[in-house]
Amino acid sequence: MVHIRFRLSGKAGTALFRTVSLAVAAVLATGIAAPGGTAKTRIVWYNVPGNHNSYQITIESMMAEFKKRFPDVDLDVQYSNSSFEKALIALAGGAPPDILTLSHRNAVGAILDGLFAPVDLSVFGANSLADLEKQFIPGTLRTMIHNGKLYYMPSEVSVIALYYNKDMLERSGYAKPPATWEEMIDIGRKIRNRDANGEYTRVIMGNPDTWIGSDFLWPTVMRQNGVDWIDSQERANFLHPKAVEALTIYNTLFTAGIVPNVNAYHFFNDGKALTKIGGSYEIFDLTQKNLPFELAAAPLPRLQNGKRVSLAYAFGNFVLSTSKNQKLAWEVIKFFTGPERAAAWFERALFIPWQGKWLNDVIARYPLYIPFIAEFNYAQAQILHPNWPDISRAIKDAQKSIIEGKQSVSQALAEANSKIQAVLDKAAATRKR
Repeated sequence: MVHIRFRLSGKAGTALFRTVSLAVAAVLATGIAAPGGTAKTRIVWYNVPGNHNSYQITIESMMAEFKKRFPDVDLDVQYSNSSFEKALIALAGGAPPDILTLSHRNAVGAILDGLFAPVDLSVFGANSLADLEKQFIPGTLRTMIHNGKLYYMPSEVSVIALYYNKDMLERSGYAKPPATWEEMIDIGRKIRNRDANGEYTRVIMGNPDTWIGSDFLWPTVMRQNGVDWIDSQERANFLHPKAVEALTIYNTLFTAGIVPNVNAYHFFNDGKALTKIGGSYEIFDLTQKNLPFELAAAPLPRLQNGKRVSLAYAFGNFVLSTSKNQKLAWEVIKFFTGPERAAAWFERALFIPWQGKWLNDVIARYPLYIPFIAEFNYAQAQILHPNWPDISRAIKDAQKSIIEGKQSVSQALAEANSKIQAVLDKAAATRKR
């Protein structure tokens, strides 16, 4: 009997632990019977519909070809925004799916509990992760590896960088966008402006927590200064001198009143903010809007004395360790999301970072993508922990307290570090049971 503990998070941001007990050996022995006693092998795939049903539309557009190339496979793709919760119910009932589509960070607990099988590299023509890495845009595979193994193939990967208003930049007398947080602070002080009613008409950026959150930016800024959010002993690391230094510099944007507490997305789109930190997936949306300025993109700012680091995050397709047909499941995943399918997914604003000629078309159609593709070279994964919602909440609470002037940076970091350490201690105790 294997006890599997999962961290689940709902749309409202709430989270709960649910313990599912199942006899893995029994599931493996029983398997999934082909419907109607046919000779076809049944593969069940719990997927997500995607934004504007992008996943479902893309997969269904390929289904006719799939049936021709895999005539002996009965593929049952089921779409749900609660695919993980649905999978847990199926596990408890002894009839789990073969494939599950899930975000990397939501999969961490399941990975640690052995629910997912490592990728069968041979299906993708590789003998090692080093071989597979050559097929991807440099830097992308690194962000998907967990404890030295790869457990999913991506259905979309995004990386963060800096969007900016080229017209405002030129009007403000600058030839280049800010490359460092220190330059963000300096330029922000100089261009900040309000009208006669006290309303902001020009700022460096809006509050990032209204869009790309501090749970993305804090660990990234820390890494730029050579430390991570968690140390080698798996203890919260927000009080490390380098962490305090990095986050004090970054938070000068707020403590000095340079960045107002306004919506980053709307302020930028309305032409009132010079920059906005955003994900690569936003290019499609932004280029279709009638923005009142020329849009441009640049690398994510770094610390002046630090290294260049960005952050990437992904959704992917996992094969369950209980599947009787793991190799076939990986072949199904390859058919729908392999290199020859990257262009089709891109049409739905979903970027699968395979190398290939299709990238030339991407760059030709969307030159804004160039800085983002380059940013993958410097990307690291978002916070990956089974209890990431609690960790994220602690960071965002600390950022909110700083912005509202309720705590100094040092006070907020001390409280966040204490909260996060309590989360880590509780998780470690749970794992030992």
